[in-house]
Amino acid sequence: MVADFSESASTRITRMVLGIYLIVLCFLIPLTGGSAESDVCDLGRRGIWIYYRMAMNFGVTGDLCGYFLQVCELVMALVVVVVDIMVKSGIIK
Repeated sequence: MVADFSESASTRITRMVLGIYLIVLCFLIPLTGGSAESDVCDLGRRGIWIYYRMAMNFGVTGDLCGYFLQVCELVMALVVVVVDIMVKSGIIK
């Protein structure tokens, strides 16, 4: 499914639009208030870079997409738990 989408979509336009979204969000999110948002943006950018490198080495497969999805879900759950602990302990208000 992903391979069909990537073959039929205009790759150049898709990359340009996603790049613009990433640049705009990475500049606007830190303006909303703290450094936590920019840290999340940086982690997201790094995650996408890792996925891109893996896709370039192994190709886009269902296994790679599933692996990436599971890693993202586990990292999100871990971040929620860590932030909850930090808020309850008074480190973050």
